[in-house]
Amino acid sequence: MQEERDVSYRRVRGTLGAHPRKIASLYVGSRENDKLIYGGKVRTDYTEATARELRERLDPLIRRTSPLDVKIKKPKATWVEPTVNAEVEYGALTDDGLLREAVFKGLRDDLTLHNMKAPRLVPSAGRPKLGVPKENILQLLTEAVVLSKDELADYWKPVWKKALPHLGHRPLKLVRHVHGTTFYHKGPLPKDIPEAVHQLRIQKREGGQGARLWVDSLDGFLGLVQIGAVELHPWNSTVENIERADRIIIDLDPGDGERSCFGSSSRCASSMAAAARAARVKLPPAFYVPFWPV
Repeated sequence: MQEERDVSYRRVRGTLGAHPRKIASLYVGSRENDKLIYGGKVRTDYTEATARELRERLDPLIRRTSPLDVKIKKPKATWVEPTVNAEVEYGALTDDGLLREAVFKGLRDDLTLHNMKAPRLVPSAGRPKLGVPKENILQLLTEAVVLSKDELADYWKPVWKKALPHLGHRPLKLVRHVHGTTFYHKGPLPKDIPEAVHQLRIQKREGGQGARLWVDSLDGFLGLVQIGAVELHPWNSTVENIERADRIIIDLDPGDGERSCFGSSSRCASSMAAAARAARVKLPPAFYVPFWPV
């Protein structure tokens, strides 16, 4: 948990009368060395009622200019006096020290400014180990190990041609492992993206432009390894036509009674294989697509 100070908000856009007065997200900041520093964007876990209450609470505090001591470009922000404290839960920090995967937990009127501390990026001792962490939810098998970048590169070299039809030319959602933390990447892209890793500019649903990464070569896969990517989750559409999906992925997960199968990989594999065969029987032949063997 982290206590942050609200510095601005974004309105929900829509035709007059189509939406109640409410916010879409919060921009928050915290004090560091007597300066108010931007901390990141909080845009999840708002109920309809909470979003309206926040708007009513912040509207009387609107000001024309940013209260931040270090200015940032946020043209859609409605700036407010930084006198309201919020409790925020977050998964990690970006390389720039911004909150990652920040979740709004509520306003805190019981806090004072002097007992609020800015979140800090704590580097691992020595050189950070970038690879698949032991606690990765998709690697909870008894034989799972922590892979180094070199080991991940050695994995991609013999399989990349088989992987390319399934992962290539598609926008990718990345799971990254940086500074000892594993997270689904959101927000700004790393600054040191290799040339073989391509960028696709897209229009975000919430407004504004963003970028997604995609690859078409072995160098691309190795470039993703270099920026700490440990898992690649492709879109169901290609970069040539992102508005039209050309495939469907059916994700089968163990039920509540099978969660212990992660401690027994053979039981897990047998149970999931049986479920996959049962699902295939119910699907028409047009859905039959060979899977990429690993």
